[in-house]
Amino acid sequence: MADITIQDLLVWEPRLQLARRPLLGMPATNDLEEREISWAVTIRASAPMLQPLRGGELVLLPERIVSESGLALPILLRELSGLHAGAAVLERAPEVASPIPVLIAPEISIEFETALNRMLTERRGELYRAGTDLGRTLASTRDLAAIIRTAGEFLDSPVALMSARGAILEQTGNAVLPSSAVRTVQTMHAQREWREQRYLVTLAGGGVLWFGPVPAEHRALVRLAADRIALAVEAVLQRTVEERPRGPARSAALAAVLEGSAEEAARAGALLGLAPDATYQLLLADPAVETSRLERVLQSLGTAHSAGTIGERIAIVLEARAERERRTPGRPNTALDHALSDAGSDCLAASAPLRGIGQLPEAYRQARYVAALMSSGAIAAGAAQFDQLADLGVYRLVYELWGTPALASYIEDALGPLRAGDKRGTLR
Repeated sequence: MADITIQDLLVWEPRLQLARRPLLGMPATNDLEEREISWAVTIRASAPMLQPLRGGELVLLPERIVSESGLALPILLRELSGLHAGAAVLERAPEVASPIPVLIAPEISIEFETALNRMLTERRGELYRAGTDLGRTLASTRDLAAIIRTAGEFLDSPVALMSARGAILEQTGNAVLPSSAVRTVQTMHAQREWREQRYLVTLAGGGVLWFGPVPAEHRALVRLAADRIALAVEAVLQRTVEERPRGPARSAALAAVLEGSAEEAARAGALLGLAPDATYQLLLADPAVETSRLERVLQSLGTAHSAGTIGERIAIVLEARAERERRTPGRPNTALDHALSDAGSDCLAASAPLRGIGQLPEAYRQARYVAALMSSGAIAAGAAQFDQLADLGVYRLVYELWGTPALASYIEDALGPLRAGDKRGTLR
């Protein structure tokens, strides 16, 4: 049965208003509005005043019947709370605080109860049919991006998937998470929570699905659909972990990340198990270096992830330890310098330390630039790091133009026929 809350009821039935006087110690008003409602029932003046309650009932308390029963309203509200009723409906606000939510209706009648139950039945039917349709669609969807896209189209609402480490794995084009998204997830008290207009669902692996902003009239549908979408996403993520490449295949996958875009790196890197907000450096070594030796040397600095051989160089992604992430950019990195000199490499190019998994392509470009300077003889062979002034000198200024049409045009204008006539590059 699809869940319907007090807030849904307030949106669908404008004649109802929430009395905002909960008993001291009760949850905040927003939490009260999330209480589930099953059916509407009306009390009788004679015993038994109510049929047996199963919990979540919307109990209608006409003023005339309450008066005829001889029971004081505070006692009646307390009894309903003990029977786990969802809320009480009165014709005017009570003068005392209530242990259960109280809704106000202008007039309570048999017709009003019938209309409420008819509406609840129809809405549940609509939600059930929508959930069934979504379930059929998701059953044939095996791709994570397709699931998120399908969810966004079905709900007509932004949807995003955040990893346990805070990286955005997938999102619809209109999904924009708040700047405090990571902190919001860290302060969740339940597996499913509304945070203002967004609905958050924690997944089995620690990731979080974000839905919204969600209009008030669609909240019931989002709650229903979120469970089905979460199950589909968890199944894909579990399969991704089981099928995650290892050994040479993982190295090849990481090499593809380095050559992709920042957005692709953030998504694919997280699926490879890399921390989204760690500090990374890219190292390119000459093919003569012993890879296992280099990785052992780097162990004191962090975790070395092999990216195999790209072109003619061995590529390694160094995920720095937390204590090394506080290094001031531009300052000498003595620990890394020693590690590189101990690795036994005649040519080892390193990027600057860059924070965030999406920076891996930029780190790769920096390391390639350093390696290109060594190959051309512009800087001395050995161990050099992009952000070290002593290593790159004035060539740091040319980096932004490297590989651009502007630089190619300048070289052509400056060197002219010398480029074609000096085949061996001696004069150049």
